[in-house]
Amino acid sequence: MFDNSIEYPFNGPDSTGNILVGGLAIALSLLILPLFFVYGYYFRVYERTFDGEEEPPRVNEDVGKMFADGLRYFGVTMIYFAVPFGIIAAFFALDQLVAGFLIATVFYFVAMYALPAAVMSVADKGSFAAAFDTSHLTEVITEMTYVRVWLAVLAVSIPFGIITTIVSTFIPFIGFILVAFLSFIFGVFVHNYYARAYREIAGMDENGEESEEQIETEADDF
Repeated sequence: MFDNSIEYPFNGPDSTGNILVGGLAIALSLLILPLFFVYGYYFRVYERTFDGEEEPPRVNEDVGKMFADGLRYFGVTMIYFAVPFGIIAAFFALDQLVAGFLIATVFYFVAMYALPAAVMSVADKGSFAAAFDTSHLTEVITEMTYVRVWLAVLAVSIPFGIITTIVSTFIPFIGFILVAFLSFIFGVFVHNYYARAYREIAGMDENGEESEEQIETEADDF
């Protein structure tokens, strides 16, 4: 699963164009609008992986929907992280910043852990409300497959973040551009890796639908 996800961003004849456009969008993300495009592309990586596709989506395919999906991705992210930041603000107003920070840190890591599952649920179910379906999310995030993938992503994200910070700091401009392209590739890898885990947990077939065995299991649970 890990090796397949590493190769995924480079699969297909459109991979070079995808990386060029995606990297440029990240480089321009301070303008905000390109950021929604990147979020939307990652959202589509989820969808394509659920369908069993081994090639990443084309960046110029249905750009309007991609942008809308990016807004949904961004919206879920903002709501999830509004809780810890809201806690800090509330405790700051009560002059209890240290306690607020400690409590908010716990909620921050909970949000960071559950967020990939929440966005994937939206991509899977086609509903924004799926990001807050606690029953479904609990089933996903308590699976060892999800735990292992989340920890693996964390393990590779830390050195990646350190390296890219050093490059962008000590190699002016060129380093910033290089990091933008590397960040896009890394993002595609991460989202494909998570989607493979979700697909396995949900027991999806090659069309992104739940297998009959999985459906029967859910019906029995109900």
